[in-house]
Amino acid sequence: MFFIAGGMLLLSVITFIYLKYRIKLRNTTTLVCILFMTLVLAGVVFYNIIGENDSLYIAKVFWSMYLLFLLTFHDLDEKLLPRRILSFAIAISIILICFEPQNRIAELILTGIVAAVLLSLTSYVSKGGIGMGDAIVFLFLGFMQGAEKTILILLVTIFITGVIGIVLFGIKKANRKMELPFVPFVLLAFVITEFL
Repeated sequence: MFFIAGGMLLLSVITFIYLKYRIKLRNTTTLVCILFMTLVLAGVVFYNIIGENDSLYIAKVFWSMYLLFLLTFHDLDEKLLPRRILSFAIAISIILICFEPQNRIAELILTGIVAAVLLSLTSYVSKGGIGMGDAIVFLFLGFMQGAEKTILILLVTIFITGVIGIVLFGIKKANRKMELPFVPFVLLAFVITEFL
Protein backbone atom coordinates (compact mmCIF):
# COMPACT_ATOMS: atom_id res chain seq x y z
CA MET A 1 0.00 0.00 0.00
CA PHE A 2 2.86 2.37 0.86
CA PHE A 3 4.41 1.83 -2.58
CA ILE A 4 1.12 2.52 -4.35
CA ALA A 5 0.57 5.71 -2.34
CA GLY A 6 4.17 6.85 -2.89
CA GLY A 7 3.97 6.13 -6.61
CA MET A 8 0.72 8.03 -6.93
CA LEU A 9 2.11 10.97 -5.02
CA LEU A 10 5.16 11.03 -7.31
CA LEU A 11 2.89 10.77 -10.35
CA SER A 12 0.75 13.67 -9.10
CA VAL A 13 3.88 15.83 -8.73
CA ILE A 14 5.03 14.91 -12.25
CA THR A 15 1.53 15.65 -13.57
CA PHE A 16 1.52 18.98 -11.75
CA ILE A 17 4.83 19.96 -13.38
CA TYR A 18 3.67 18.74 -16.80
CA LEU A 19 0.36 20.59 -16.69
CA LYS A 20 1.87 23.73 -15.20
CA TYR A 21 4.79 24.17 -17.58
CA ARG A 22 3.90 22.18 -20.72
CA ILE A 23 0.30 23.29 -21.11
CA LYS A 24 0.76 26.44 -19.00
CA LEU A 25 -2.41 25.98 -17.00
CA ARG A 26 -3.60 28.60 -14.58
CA ASN A 27 -3.16 28.09 -10.85
CA THR A 28 -6.81 27.13 -10.24
CA THR A 29 -6.68 24.43 -12.87
CA THR A 30 -3.43 23.11 -11.44
CA LEU A 31 -5.04 22.98 -8.03
CA VAL A 32 -7.88 20.94 -9.52
CA CYS A 33 -5.23 18.54 -10.87
CA ILE A 34 -3.69 18.06 -7.44
CA LEU A 35 -7.12 17.60 -5.86
CA PHE A 36 -8.05 15.01 -8.48
CA MET A 37 -4.88 13.01 -7.90
CA THR A 38 -5.55 13.15 -4.16
CA LEU A 39 -9.06 11.89 -4.86
CA VAL A 40 -7.67 9.00 -6.87
CA LEU A 41 -5.31 8.17 -4.00
CA ALA A 42 -8.26 8.24 -1.60
CA GLY A 43 -10.15 5.92 -3.97
CA VAL A 44 -7.33 3.38 -3.97
CA VAL A 45 -7.12 3.51 -0.17
CA PHE A 46 -10.91 3.10 -0.03
CA TYR A 47 -10.77 0.03 -2.30
CA ASN A 48 -8.17 -1.52 -0.02
CA ILE A 49 -10.19 -0.76 3.11
CA ILE A 50 -13.40 -2.30 1.77
CA GLY A 51 -11.54 -5.42 0.75
CA GLU A 52 -10.92 -4.92 -2.96
CA ASN A 53 -7.40 -6.32 -2.91
CA ASP A 54 -7.12 -7.08 -6.60
CA SER A 55 -4.07 -4.95 -7.36
CA LEU A 56 -4.41 -5.44 -11.13
CA TYR A 57 -7.96 -4.10 -11.00
CA ILE A 58 -6.83 -1.11 -8.91
CA ALA A 59 -3.95 -0.45 -11.31
CA LYS A 60 -6.28 -0.53 -14.32
CA VAL A 61 -8.78 1.82 -12.69
CA PHE A 62 -6.02 4.19 -11.61
CA TRP A 63 -4.28 4.29 -15.00
CA SER A 64 -7.54 4.69 -16.88
CA MET A 65 -8.58 7.62 -14.70
CA TYR A 66 -5.13 9.17 -14.79
CA LEU A 67 -4.81 9.00 -18.57
CA LEU A 68 -8.36 10.22 -19.12
CA PHE A 69 -7.68 13.10 -16.74
CA LEU A 70 -4.52 14.08 -18.60
CA LEU A 71 -6.25 13.81 -21.98
CA THR A 72 -9.18 15.90 -20.69
CA PHE A 73 -6.92 18.90 -20.19
CA HIS A 74 -5.55 18.56 -23.70
CA ASP A 75 -9.01 18.13 -25.20
CA LEU A 76 -10.37 21.19 -23.37
CA ASP A 77 -7.32 23.34 -24.08
CA GLU A 78 -6.23 22.32 -27.58
CA LYS A 79 -9.14 20.23 -28.93
CA LEU A 80 -6.48 17.68 -29.87
CA LEU A 81 -5.25 14.56 -28.16
CA PRO A 82 -1.45 14.25 -28.26
CA ARG A 83 -0.10 11.15 -29.98
CA ARG A 84 2.58 10.65 -27.33
CA ILE A 85 0.04 10.38 -24.53
CA LEU A 86 -2.23 8.14 -26.63
CA SER A 87 0.75 5.91 -27.48
CA PHE A 88 1.68 5.82 -23.80
CA ALA A 89 -1.91 4.85 -22.93
CA ILE A 90 -1.89 1.99 -25.44
CA ALA A 91 1.52 0.79 -24.19
CA ILE A 92 0.37 0.78 -20.54
CA SER A 93 -2.82 -1.06 -21.44
CA ILE A 94 -0.91 -3.71 -23.40
CA ILE A 95 1.48 -4.20 -20.47
CA LEU A 96 -1.46 -4.60 -18.08
CA ILE A 97 -3.14 -7.09 -20.46
CA CYS A 98 -0.10 -9.34 -20.03
CA PHE A 99 -1.02 -9.82 -16.36
CA GLU A 100 -4.59 -10.91 -17.09
CA PRO A 101 -5.70 -14.54 -16.95
CA GLN A 102 -5.33 -16.33 -20.30
CA ASN A 103 -9.07 -16.66 -20.86
CA ARG A 104 -9.61 -12.88 -20.58
CA ILE A 105 -6.82 -11.61 -22.87
CA ALA A 106 -8.69 -12.26 -26.13
CA GLU A 107 -11.81 -10.51 -24.80
CA LEU A 108 -9.85 -7.40 -23.80
CA ILE A 109 -8.00 -7.15 -27.12
CA LEU A 110 -11.16 -7.76 -29.15
CA THR A 111 -13.12 -5.21 -27.08
CA GLY A 112 -10.51 -2.51 -27.64
CA ILE A 113 -10.31 -3.15 -31.36
CA VAL A 114 -14.09 -3.29 -31.87
CA ALA A 115 -14.64 -0.10 -29.85
CA ALA A 116 -11.92 1.73 -31.81
CA VAL A 117 -13.27 0.54 -35.18
CA LEU A 118 -16.85 1.55 -34.30
CA LEU A 119 -15.77 5.03 -33.21
CA SER A 120 -13.52 5.35 -36.27
CA LEU A 121 -16.49 4.54 -38.49
CA THR A 122 -18.57 7.06 -36.56
CA SER A 123 -15.82 9.62 -37.10
CA TYR A 124 -15.81 8.89 -40.83
CA VAL A 125 -19.61 9.00 -41.17
CA SER A 126 -19.94 12.18 -39.09
CA LYS A 127 -17.06 13.82 -41.02
CA GLY A 128 -14.94 14.31 -37.91
CA GLY A 129 -17.75 14.88 -35.41
CA ILE A 130 -15.95 12.43 -33.18
CA GLY A 131 -12.20 12.57 -33.65
CA MET A 132 -9.87 9.67 -34.31
CA GLY A 133 -8.18 10.40 -30.97
CA ASP A 134 -11.47 9.55 -29.27
CA ALA A 135 -11.43 6.19 -31.05
CA ILE A 136 -7.94 5.55 -29.67
CA VAL A 137 -9.17 6.49 -26.18
CA PHE A 138 -11.77 3.73 -26.44
CA LEU A 139 -9.11 1.36 -27.79
CA PHE A 140 -7.15 1.67 -24.56
CA LEU A 141 -10.34 1.67 -22.45
CA GLY A 142 -11.39 -1.56 -24.14
CA PHE A 143 -7.99 -3.06 -23.43
CA MET A 144 -8.20 -2.00 -19.79
CA GLN A 145 -11.86 -2.50 -18.89
CA GLY A 146 -13.35 -5.26 -21.01
CA ALA A 147 -16.54 -5.43 -23.05
CA GLU A 148 -19.23 -4.85 -20.46
CA LYS A 149 -17.61 -1.83 -18.83
CA THR A 150 -16.47 -0.27 -22.13
CA ILE A 151 -19.98 -0.46 -23.58
CA LEU A 152 -21.41 1.04 -20.39
CA ILE A 153 -18.83 3.87 -20.43
CA LEU A 154 -19.62 4.58 -24.10
CA LEU A 155 -23.38 4.65 -23.51
CA VAL A 156 -23.09 6.90 -20.43
CA THR A 157 -20.69 9.18 -22.35
CA ILE A 158 -23.11 9.53 -25.26
CA PHE A 159 -25.99 10.20 -22.86
CA ILE A 160 -24.10 12.88 -20.90
CA THR A 161 -22.80 14.53 -24.07
CA GLY A 162 -26.30 14.57 -25.54
CA VAL A 163 -27.84 16.08 -22.43
CA ILE A 164 -25.16 18.78 -22.21
CA GLY A 165 -25.54 19.50 -25.94
CA ILE A 166 -29.31 19.83 -25.65
CA VAL A 167 -29.00 22.10 -22.61
CA LEU A 168 -26.42 24.33 -24.33
CA PHE A 169 -28.55 24.44 -27.47
CA GLY A 170 -31.66 25.21 -25.40
CA ILE A 171 -30.09 28.15 -23.55
CA LYS A 172 -28.66 29.47 -26.84
CA LYS A 173 -25.00 28.92 -25.83
CA ALA A 174 -24.42 26.55 -28.73
CA ASN A 175 -25.46 26.02 -32.31
CA ARG A 176 -25.52 22.85 -34.41
CA LYS A 177 -21.93 23.39 -35.57
CA MET A 178 -20.43 23.74 -32.08
CA GLU A 179 -17.80 21.15 -31.17
CA LEU A 180 -17.87 19.69 -27.67
CA PRO A 181 -14.72 18.04 -26.32
CA PHE A 182 -15.48 14.33 -25.90
CA VAL A 183 -12.84 13.12 -23.42
CA PRO A 184 -14.13 15.13 -20.41
CA PHE A 185 -17.44 13.31 -20.82
CA VAL A 186 -15.60 9.98 -21.12
CA LEU A 187 -13.82 10.74 -17.84
CA LEU A 188 -17.10 11.66 -16.15
CA ALA A 189 -18.76 8.48 -17.48
CA PHE A 190 -15.80 6.42 -16.28
CA VAL A 191 -16.05 7.87 -12.77
CA ILE A 192 -19.83 7.35 -12.71
CA THR A 193 -19.63 3.74 -13.87
CA GLU A 194 -16.72 2.93 -11.55
CA PHE A 195 -17.78 4.54 -8.31
CA LEU A 196 -21.60 4.76 -8.44
